[in-house]
Amino acid sequence: MDIITGTIQEWRHLGFHYDRDDDRRIWKITGSVAGLSRFSDILRRFASDPRNDVLFEHEHYGPYGYLKIINVPGEQGFNSNAIYAPRCEFAKLADLIDLRLINAKPGASFDLSADFAPDSEFELRLTVAPVDFDPGLFDPWVQQKISEQRDAPKPPSVADSNGQITPAAG
Repeated sequence: MDIITGTIQEWRHLGFHYDRDDDRRIWKITGSVAGLSRFSDILRRFASDPRNDVLFEHEHYGPYGYLKIINVPGEQGFNSNAIYAPRCEFAKLADLIDLRLINAKPGASFDLSADFAPDSEFELRLTVAPVDFDPGLFDPWVQQKISEQRDAPKPPSVADSNGQITPAAG
């Protein structure tokens, strides 16, 4: 399996796409309702696992691993490093997401900082995509690599011993 295919499969396994805009100070999570529900499930699993009670215990998610959920007792918010909170508070964030998703339609987006961490350094924005959203193909790097493959020059044709022109293997 090549790295492009592997990256696409990791996004698909995750169920949603994330990105961080440091200039605008926003974590962007994009997915279908089902995909965003998977994000909610990740938060809920982290919250329910007592092994995560250790100070700064954390998990990384996605093909690049820079989405990090971390246990920070006494604080909660979003910054360039992580989504952080006391372990049990992640269940409240998951509930907040689930509540917003009940009537969510494709194209809707919602910010969660005001309701979860009003003094947060970053915003957490969820955007609802259509049911057929493919997080693997939403990745800009994947899009670039696929485009480069499509635009790559084709190998020249060659003539066989009978003078017949056939495309070169490639």
